[in-house]
Amino acid sequence: MWRNARRRQQKSTPRSARKSSSGRAGSRQKRLRSGLRSIGQRAVVAPLQALGRLPGRCAASLRAAFAALHKFRPWGKAGKTRGGRRPTGAKAASKAAISAPRRWLAGLARQARRILPRRQSDGRTSGAAADRNQARQTKNRATAEQSAGAAAKSAERRFGASLAPADRCLNLALQGGGAHGAFTWGVLDRLLDERKLGFEGISGTSAGAMNAAVLAQGLLDGGREGARAALRSFWHSVSPALPLSPRASEAALNLTRHFSPYQLNPLDVNPLRDTVERHVDFAALRRHSPVKLFIAATRVRSGSLVLFRESELDCDRLLASACLPSVHRAVEIDGEAYWDGGFSANPAIFPLLEDCQCRDNLLILLQPVDSPQTPRSSEAIAERIGELSFGSAFTREMQDIARRRDQRGVRFHLVQDEELMLGLNRRSKYDTRRAFLDSLFEAGREQTDAWLRRHRRHIGRRASIDIGKLFG
Repeated sequence: MWRNARRRQQKSTPRSARKSSSGRAGSRQKRLRSGLRSIGQRAVVAPLQALGRLPGRCAASLRAAFAALHKFRPWGKAGKTRGGRRPTGAKAASKAAISAPRRWLAGLARQARRILPRRQSDGRTSGAAADRNQARQTKNRATAEQSAGAAAKSAERRFGASLAPADRCLNLALQGGGAHGAFTWGVLDRLLDERKLGFEGISGTSAGAMNAAVLAQGLLDGGREGARAALRSFWHSVSPALPLSPRASEAALNLTRHFSPYQLNPLDVNPLRDTVERHVDFAALRRHSPVKLFIAATRVRSGSLVLFRESELDCDRLLASACLPSVHRAVEIDGEAYWDGGFSANPAIFPLLEDCQCRDNLLILLQPVDSPQTPRSSEAIAERIGELSFGSAFTREMQDIARRRDQRGVRFHLVQDEELMLGLNRRSKYDTRRAFLDSLFEAGREQTDAWLRRHRRHIGRRASIDIGKLFG
């Protein structure tokens, strides 16, 4: 019935009235769709866009706020009170405590106002303003990334790996051993792969001193990658500078039993000097060493230990640490003669405990701690005598540290390859063939990789060796 009434009403209604009624209905639908679109824009799209712009603006605003806080002075620009005197003591502390929060909150409020997007009177961000905000955000993000990358690279080049977190920091004790120092090169190369692992102090003797100086120079020049490249270049330069095969080294050792280096080398020619001077910029290292260096040498006159620090290191002092008295003439510095540091410390441990804040100390040893059997041949006896003379000072120092009760917070770790070193004879310390050095390098990397897998989590928490049992 009502349908028929509706049809009679439509027939009786003029055509123009029917059109206007349908037009009003269409306009209502358009307004409804527009309203829903506006609600969606304001409730969903605009907040999401604001959240997308927020991280970049927050980062820039926080940088500005921290810069303002860094320059903040509690007493104003003049730095004085009304009476012309700067407040001190409790009065100054109370004024600073009262004024600081207000200034900080005001600064953070200004930065918060800058973060909020600017809107027009109708509540919508204009197209031009949105474009400007997006362009500004892109520019700020690019500038921030560029500045952060440049700052990180500059910091790493200047301070090297010492920027690592404190719970992943190590002091290094690098033992000497001639060409066997290429094993230490492999250890250092693998440690440099660990981005969260840093170095504070390095104590080195003989070949360990060479590794320490070249490592510090590489960190100064190019960070971790620079250190790896510097160590590789140094050891690959040692081979052509001192081209000794096992037979040649054996013949040279036989000569040293009958002639002194003053007779065999009256001009004091040392091919290692040119290699060291080419790889280490001692002037730059003295000014901006990224790590603390402790280079051991032995005073000939008294037999006492002398430690050269990074602030005084030069080529003569570095060569003095590796001066074997049967092969090289004594190195004279300021009228004092010096021999290899292995006679007095191989290497020195106490400076790492006293002058460094890091409590984890990694020992990289090239000489086995224990000899499995008593030597019986004359050659084996001579070799063991040499090992004892170069290792007795180190063993005594480690025993003293184990007995000291005030060193319980100190943690020790060890990287060595006893099986490899026991299989090498004394003549191999003078074998500078590149193939031999590279084999020691690979052994050092493999041994360090295995040590890291077992004890990486122990760094900064507990020791991985018991020095009382090892050196007792």
